[in-house]
Amino acid sequence: MEVKWLRYVKAVAMLTVLPLSVGAAAPSEPATVLNKTVYIIHRQQVPAGIASSKSTSCTRRLDPEKEESRLQQIQKTPKILKPSGKTVKLPMPVLAEDVLKNLQEKNQGRLAEAEDTIYTTAPVIPATFFGFNNQEAVEAVLQVLSRTQSRGTFFVTEKDLKRHTMAVDEVVRAGQDIGICIIPGNDEDIFSICNDIERTHREIQNRYGIDTRLVRQYSGVIRPETKEAVSMLGYRLIGAKVNAVQSKHKAALTVDDIMPDIFGKSVTAMSRGGILNIRMDYYLRPTLAAELFMEIKIQKIDPISYNCYGDVQELNPSNDSAYRICSVEDALRDEGHLWQYPVPQSAYLPEIHRYPLLSATATHDEVINTLAARYIGNPDVTSYERTLGLTGRDFKKLNIAGCIKTKDPVVFFLPDDWGMDDSVNHLLYVFRKHHVHTTFFMLSHNITNNPNLLRAIAADGHDIACHTDSHIPMVSRDSNGRQYSKMSYEEFYRDIDTAYKKLESIVGDMRRPDGRPSLTKYFRPPTLAISYAGAKALLMNGYTYIINGSASPDDFSVKDLKTEIKRLRDGIYYHGRARNGAVFVIHMTASAKYTATALDILLTENEKKKDDDPTKFRVAPLSEYLTEGYSQAKTPKEIRDEHTRPRWW
Repeated sequence: MEVKWLRYVKAVAMLTVLPLSVGAAAPSEPATVLNKTVYIIHRQQVPAGIASSKSTSCTRRLDPEKEESRLQQIQKTPKILKPSGKTVKLPMPVLAEDVLKNLQEKNQGRLAEAEDTIYTTAPVIPATFFGFNNQEAVEAVLQVLSRTQSRGTFFVTEKDLKRHTMAVDEVVRAGQDIGICIIPGNDEDIFSICNDIERTHREIQNRYGIDTRLVRQYSGVIRPETKEAVSMLGYRLIGAKVNAVQSKHKAALTVDDIMPDIFGKSVTAMSRGGILNIRMDYYLRPTLAAELFMEIKIQKIDPISYNCYGDVQELNPSNDSAYRICSVEDALRDEGHLWQYPVPQSAYLPEIHRYPLLSATATHDEVINTLAARYIGNPDVTSYERTLGLTGRDFKKLNIAGCIKTKDPVVFFLPDDWGMDDSVNHLLYVFRKHHVHTTFFMLSHNITNNPNLLRAIAADGHDIACHTDSHIPMVSRDSNGRQYSKMSYEEFYRDIDTAYKKLESIVGDMRRPDGRPSLTKYFRPPTLAISYAGAKALLMNGYTYIINGSASPDDFSVKDLKTEIKRLRDGIYYHGRARNGAVFVIHMTASAKYTATALDILLTENEKKKDDDPTKFRVAPLSEYLTEGYSQAKTPKEIRDEHTRPRWW
C-alpha cells in the first residue's frame, strides 16, 4: 500500500510542475508527448480512502519560477522515445532499379488515365468489385453473379492475397476475373509503386495462372506518380463510370437509402460500356453490396432491353436487345467491337469533309435559291411562323410540303435529340427486328458522355446527322409574341461546327453496309424553326440538306399508345395509299415512351401486307435518296399548280 501511495504522490507532484497545473502557456508543438502525458495524468482519480490532509503532507512544495525554467528546458530538448524493438519490414522489390529506369525512359513521362468506360459497341456493362474484408459479403456477391449469369472483375490487393486467401480462391473457382488493386502511400515514389503492382501481379500469376494487366487504386485521388507507374509497366488503369459507394451510406440499411444518391432522377439507365464499381465490404450489412448490385441491374440495366408488344426478351431467342453484365476482360477480349475514342483524324473518311456551298459574297437571292434546292420544309413553318429574315416572296421558292420527292412508297422515320441507353436501344432493336435503316439526328451536347451508344447506332447501319450542339432554335418568341434570334450568325456557326466535329470524333471513320459514310451532312433545326442567317450559316458550314418533315406524332407529349399509332397512320396513308416520301419527326428521348412500340406494331402490320397492296411501304435512310444532284426545289409543274389552285376568301 505504501508503494502505491508514493507513486500517487509522485503523479501529484508532476501536476504541480506542468503548465496545465500552474496556469502557464501550453507546451509548443515539439512537446506533443508531454501534452499527452499531462492529459492522462489529469484523468487519474485520487484513490478512495486517502485523506486530503495526508495527501497534502506528502506533497513537496516546488518553487514555481524554477519549475517554469525547467519546463522551458524540457521543451527545447524533448525526451526521445525509445524504439519499441519491432522492425518494420519493407516489401521486397521485384524489379531492379536499372530495369525501372529503363522503363521510365522508354515511357517518356506518359500518364495512364483511369478508364471509366471501355470503348466498345457491344451491348455490355463491365462490372468491377473490390474489398475482401468480409467473407460473407464476397459470397453474397458471387451468388447474385451466378444467379444472373453475370461476370465481373474482382480487384485484389497484396494483403488480400495473404489475409483473405479463401475469399480470393472462391472468386477464382467461380470463374470470375481478377485484377490488381493497389494502395499507394502519399509519399510513395514511382519505382515503389511499380514494385507494388508487379509483386501483386506475380503473386496472382504464380497462384492462379492469371496474367492480369488491369490495375485500380483502392480509393482516393490518383496521383501522377501512380499514373506514370501504370503506364511504365504497360498496364491499364481502371476507374468507374458509376461508383456505387459513397461515404455517407456506410450505415445504410436498404438499397433505397443508396440508389437516389448514386444516379439521381435524370439517369434512367447505365451507359453502354460504362464501368460499374462496387466495394463489397464497405456497408455494415454484409449482404447490402450484393443487394445493391441486383437493384442496379433491375432498375438501370434490365429496362434497356425491349419487352413490349408481346416481344419479351427472355422468351424470344431472337430478341437481342438485352445488355450483358461482364468483366472488364470480357469487354476487352471482344476486339471486333472495340474502337478508339476519339477517332484519329487521320482515319476520317474523305467524303465527310465539308465545303462551303455559298461564296462569301453571296446575295440574298443566291442564298434563297441554294436553300430552295436543299430545304425539306414543314407545312407549319411559314413566312409568319417560326421564321426570321425570310419573306413571303422567299417562301414562294421553298418547298414546305416536307416530303422527299420520289415515286416510291417509301417512308422516313427520323428520330432526333438524344437519349439514354434504354430509349435509344428500344428504337435500335425495333429497326433491327424489322430489317430497316433510318437517319438519326443527333443533339451533340452530351453525346461525348456516351460515345459508345452513338457508335452502336452507326454500327447498326443507320445514317448519323446533326441536330445542333446546344439545341437553341434559330427563332424564338418573346413575351410580346415578337420573333427574335437567341444567337448571332457567328454563335450559330460555331454551334453547328462544334456539333459536326463531335460527331466526326465518334463515327468519322465508319461506313454503312452499302459503302456510304455513316456520317452525313444533313441537319434538322430545333423546333423546326429556320432563319435566313441560320440557313446561310449552315450552307457556309458545308451542310448539304436541311430536313424538317411532313408530319409528327408529337411523341414527346402524346398521352397513350393508341393516339400515337393513329397520328403515325394519318401521316403515312393518303387516299388509301402510302404517302410517297413521307418524312416523320420522331424522338429518341425517354419522353417519347410509346414511339418504339408504335413503330413495332405498324411495321409488323406492314410486313403482313401483300406486295401489291397500295398501303404497303418501305422504310429507308435519307442517304438513299438525298444523293448528289438531288434537288428539293419546286418544279415548273409545282409552280403552275400553285398558281391554278383555287383560293378561298
